[in-house]
Amino acid sequence: MIKKLLLVPVWFILTVICLVIGLFVTIYGTGRSIAALILSALFMGIIICYHDWVQAALLFVIYIILFAILFLGVAMQAYLELLRSKVVDLILS
Repeated sequence: MIKKLLLVPVWFILTVICLVIGLFVTIYGTGRSIAALILSALFMGIIICYHDWVQAALLFVIYIILFAILFLGVAMQAYLELLRSKVVDLILS
């Protein structure tokens, strides 16, 4: 019984952290979409106008880094949701 009472604040803290990370992921996803649109336009412009593959590769690397940051955020959010559900299962059992 005491163990269950001690898990309630842990659940509350995990819920708040999960909500904050979800907010950041949503905001970053929107910003990344806009940045991806701009990077795609620059990529096409550099290849068509300048034929400079080094700058095009740099833009591609920047796009991959933006995607990796979003992937890590979503993975962290999913892991915290799983952890939170396990804590709820322990409290309710």
